[in-house]
Amino acid sequence: MIPQEYRLRLNSRHQFVGKKQAENAVIIISTPAPSPRWAIRVSKKIDHRAVVRNKLRRQINFWLLNQVSNLPQNDFLVIVRKKPPTPEALFDLYKDISHALHLI
Repeated sequence: MIPQEYRLRLNSRHQFVGKKQAENAVIIISTPAPSPRWAIRVSKKIDHRAVVRNKLRRQINFWLLNQVSNLPQNDFLVIVRKKPPTPEALFDLYKDISHALHLI
């Protein structure tokens, strides 16, 4: 679980408005903030099983937590558009996230 200081709480009706950066597998929406915080959305279109969606969310959270010193000082919402078909493809997803974050 990510520490509360990095957690961005969004309710289901909340519209997150900000600068949008799209990559192959993800969309990142960002707004300025004093420290990095994030939320991750994984749609049922990715997989109908909650176990798979939650595993992907945990993997992205773990990667972001390890990259926290390199992250921009923003609140950002990571929306996953495509499911990585293999564990090796997960690294491509990380590259997409990293590239989108550096463009913001």
